[in-house]
Amino acid sequence: MTDADLYALCIWTEARGEMYEGKVAVARVIANRMAQRYESDGTIAGTVLAPNQFSDFYFTMVNGHYTRVAHTVADAAARAEKLLTQALCDDTWPQCQQAVQDGAIGSDFAWGPQGRKLNAEPRALLYDNMAISHPYWASPETEICTIEHHTFFRA
Repeated sequence: MTDADLYALCIWTEARGEMYEGKVAVARVIANRMAQRYESDGTIAGTVLAPNQFSDFYFTMVNGHYTRVAHTVADAAARAEKLLTQALCDDTWPQCQQAVQDGAIGSDFAWGPQGRKLNAEPRALLYDNMAISHPYWASPETEICTIEHHTFFRA
C-alpha cells in the first residue's frame, strides 16, 4: 500500500459519509499531526497507524459500541490492507483521494464556519463524533468548529 493510499484510506474510514469539507478537515488533522509530530513520528504510516489514534484501524462498531479488532501496529496495517479493497470499490474513494490534496498545509481550500481557511487552522489535531463518544480531551475550551458529524479540537 502506498502512503497516498494509506492517507486517503484513513479519510475514507473516518469520514466517507461526511460532506466533502468534513473529509478535507480530517485530512488537515492528519497533516497537522504529522507536521507537529502529535501522536506521530512525522510519517503518514506513523500517524494514521499510531495505536488507538484513528478508530477504524483498531476498532469496529458492533451494536453501537467500539470493539477492538487490532492490538498492534502490525494488526492495524493488516486491517488497513483489507479495508483498502473495500475503499477502492466505494464511490467516495476519489473524494477521499482529493481531500488529501485539499487538506494539505498551505492549501487554499475553505472549510468550516464562515469559510475558515485550512491554512488558518493549524491547531486542529483532534476530532470526534460526539453522538458516538465523549473523549476526556473534548472540551468546549479546545473546540474549534463542527463540520457535519465531527467536532474539531486543538490539543
